[in-house]
Amino acid sequence: EPAEYVASLDRKSRAMIRKAAGRGYSYRLYFRSDELDSMHTINTSCEMRQGRPMTAGYRAGLRAESTPALCDRHAVLWAGAFCGEELRAYASFVVLDELAILNQIIGHSYYLTDGIMNAIVAFLVEELHPRGVQWLNYLRVPSATIGLTNFKLSVGFESRNLILEV
Repeated sequence: EPAEYVASLDRKSRAMIRKAAGRGYSYRLYFRSDELDSMHTINTSCEMRQGRPMTAGYRAGLRAESTPALCDRHAVLWAGAFCGEELRAYASFVVLDELAILNQIIGHSYYLTDGIMNAIVAFLVEELHPRGVQWLNYLRVPSATIGLTNFKLSVGFESRNLILEV
């Protein structure tokens, strides 16, 4: 349940979610091709992230790509944090029946202190729950910095083993 998820977060994460709400942010799914310029602005809003230079892929302009038309249980989706009509953070994720995999999440560096990153994860939980998604995975990247690891923990991600029976 989305309310249980938010209640399970630490006090700082809940405060960041409230801060974003107080600053007027809204969250919604959007079509990637409609926000390419805004996404590029977000990607290039900071030269360094997590103590590392942004990769060339983030600095280059974005191309329109077709997203496969799937069903509600299997989809590639984009979620955004908007202030008015301005995209200030986004996340891409893949829905695979009861599992969603968060592929990318990034916010405009100027607005990160508004709590948008914590709030967009809370939005994903709220959006995915009615679709029957039971698990949201943010991948485990061994090269993740301490800052990224701390963010993942602060928004409720935890290490789990996944055993698939085929």
